[in-house]
Amino acid sequence: MLPVLLVLVLPMNATAQFEGEILFRGYETDSPSMTGRHLTMTTTRERMKLEGDNAYSLLPGLRATALLVRHDNNDFIFTTGPNEAFQVTSEDLEGMAGMIRRVRGNTGSGANTFDWENRLESTGQKRTIHGYSAELLRIDQGDDKWIDIWLTEEIRIHWGLLQETWNNSSLLLADPDLPIELFMNRRSFPLLIEYVVNGDPATVIEVSRVEEREIPHGELEIEEGVQMLGITDLMLRMMRER
Repeated sequence: MLPVLLVLVLPMNATAQFEGEILFRGYETDSPSMTGRHLTMTTTRERMKLEGDNAYSLLPGLRATALLVRHDNNDFIFTTGPNEAFQVTSEDLEGMAGMIRRVRGNTGSGANTFDWENRLESTGQKRTIHGYSAELLRIDQGDDKWIDIWLTEEIRIHWGLLQETWNNSSLLLADPDLPIELFMNRRSFPLLIEYVVNGDPATVIEVSRVEEREIPHGELEIEEGVQMLGITDLMLRMMRER
């Protein structure tokens, strides 16, 4: 565990594993309506589903409306249409990540080189968001720009297979200035992220609703009639859509 995260660690039995739904909203503050885009995370110990109101770039060259992570099956289901989905294993993704790095001329591991010591500040500021106690961490971006992240220790997500695959492949897309380790862990979770320019938030990603509830297994199953495609089909699709 990275040193900066040690201050966020709770005893493993202090907070129960979260099960339920978390709704995110992202928007630009200069947008007239600021309605933004929405992403719903539905999670249990065995599975996690990320579903948006629009297609998202979950892999280079591939856009999907939903991602189902099945820890119990060791695979990922990318939904790309109402009747189409791609089923790939963590080993498939790790192999694809290696291929992409070779094509790009990068033979390294793709490890995160974020400057934790100089760019991350623990401000000590605290506030309550949706009933959860949160603390502010700030990431310096230079030129009077920074990212404010409000993290809570009171929501523990079982990232499981998604975290393992990220660490092994660094394939899934993310902002290189927003180190994923800050919240893809079992001890802290982001409730509010603000990209600040000249002292004012320019882009906001916020949790708009948290609902703890038991999730029936059927809610995280593949719907009947969906055509399931494999890793070869996925790679061909990604090459066509590049």
